Amino acid sequence: MKTAFKFSLIAFFFVFPTFIMSQPSAKEKGLESITMDAIKGPLEFLASDWTEGRETGERGSFMAADYIKSMFQAYGVQAAGDVTYHRPTPEQRAAGINLQEVKSYFQDFNLIKYKAGKNQVFQLKKTSGNSNSMQSFDYLTDFSFNTTQISQSFDAEIVFVGYGYVDQSNGYDDYKNIDVNGKIVLMVDGFPGHQDKNSEAFKKFSNDANRVSYYLSRSKQSWAIEHGAIGIIEYNSASDAQNNWPTNYPLRFESRGYEGDSPLSPREYIMRLPGDKLNPELLRINLSNRVINEIIKDTKIDFIAFEESAKSKMKPASMVIPNLSVHIYADVESEIIRVRNVLGMIEGEDLNDIIVIGGHYDHLGTRKGFVFNGADDDASGVIGMLTIAKAIKATGEKPKRTLIFAAWTGEEKGLLGSRYFVESFKPLDRITYNLNMDMISRNNPQDKKGNQLTMKVTKGNDFFKEISTNNITNFNLDLSVIYNPIEPGTSSGGSDYVPFCAEYIPFFSFNAGFDPNYHHYDDETSSLNWEKMRSIVKLGFLDIWDLANE
Repeated sequence: MKTAFKFSLIAFFFVFPTFIMSQPSAKEKGLESITMDAIKGPLEFLASDWTEGRETGERGSFMAADYIKSMFQAYGVQAAGDVTYHRPTPEQRAAGINLQEVKSYFQDFNLIKYKAGKNQVFQLKKTSGNSNSMQSFDYLTDFSFNTTQISQSFDAEIVFVGYGYVDQSNGYDDYKNIDVNGKIVLMVDGFPGHQDKNSEAFKKFSNDANRVSYYLSRSKQSWAIEHGAIGIIEYNSASDAQNNWPTNYPLRFESRGYEGDSPLSPREYIMRLPGDKLNPELLRINLSNRVINEIIKDTKIDFIAFEESAKSKMKPASMVIPNLSVHIYADVESEIIRVRNVLGMIEGEDLNDIIVIGGHYDHLGTRKGFVFNGADDDASGVIGMLTIAKAIKATGEKPKRTLIFAAWTGEEKGLLGSRYFVESFKPLDRITYNLNMDMISRNNPQDKKGNQLTMKVTKGNDFFKEISTNNITNFNLDLSVIYNPIEPGTSSGGSDYVPFCAEYIPFFSFNAGFDPNYHHYDDETSSLNWEKMRSIVKLGFLDIWDLANE
């Protein structure tokens, strides 16, 4: 027996080091949990017709929120939302159990839902010598307004500000030496050289934000507000606003599978956070080309000549439009609605050192029987976030930093969910980093290999790039990363990293690329690049694990 025991002991010590060395690391355990089924299964439900396009405040969004909550619970992620109260049963009360505070997975808050009212006025007032004249135009024939917070009425001058474009790093500023405070700004769509990709101006001013007209429009609006403008008119030579206002549709609209008696128009409502005060905002004034030409007809403004000059000289040509003012009355109707973020948490060793990982679960809802499923935008980012939470739990180890996982609502309405979270989180300096995941499952048309990833990062935080580069190399991820540095404190942009960046919280944001299905009902799971998405989710997990344990 002693001989047998000695032999067993020797064999154990001979095998034990090999056994220890063969154990997977925490990182490897996490990676093993990021399977294709773990991504596909939840995403196919979240982006299904059952969730009705997940429009903010609508029934489908609440169903999606419940589903995300259930996934947090399934993965063992703690609730991190509002404090609620558990009401005891009669039996529990008899046993001495009173009302108990409990954490919810939901962060509930109010939004104000606005739409244009019935009374809208746009009048041009002209002065010529001792005479005055007024022209009154009809609503939805020659003008419309984008809805603002409250009804408003004012008289204002108009100032031409070129493109309304600002790029201080390249020495271009359409607002330099021109006063627009309390005035309406008239600008041309685009930026210097935008119509000529071979021009020096295009090469100088083109960037990721400018390539998507929606993002550029947001930036232009922010610059106008910063300079005190109260209204904005944007001229686009390629279109006329009247094309948006026909009242009859004699022919069916044939567009990528849709045929209907009217076009798929956008929702008439917009939403905003109520806040404690009225925030500065512009009234966006949409005018027919004939009204815009009426505004500039007695001036030296020539849009075509300006664009050619801006392309070659790269200098502003802003000017006040003389002897002209505008009278406006913009009527607004509003109501309060209740919405929610979904928040989970994995506690770290330090509860006051936090990383927030988020993606928005809202999308565009339904229009005329068509469901805008939003598989890429942004069910992919939400499932990426959830899968990272699953992988962190699969490591079996407690991270040093605490991790908050967030599914934001209201991104499509103006980054409302993430803004509310940042504004209400106290003290904010507990948040060390933010990872944003928005549209991580498609390809740009230029992405021939199907492996490009754009990674926006806070400028000055080069370690985000270093960590990502190392993890891509060490774990053989098929990703080609385009790094896009963003200035700290930047308050404009098109995704939920912006509220964090505006508060100087270092962030990195993943986006796999825009394709023709962006904001279209064809954004469904059938055309996603699943392998690319899984690689991006793996990178997100690896980066977060390193940041959480540095």
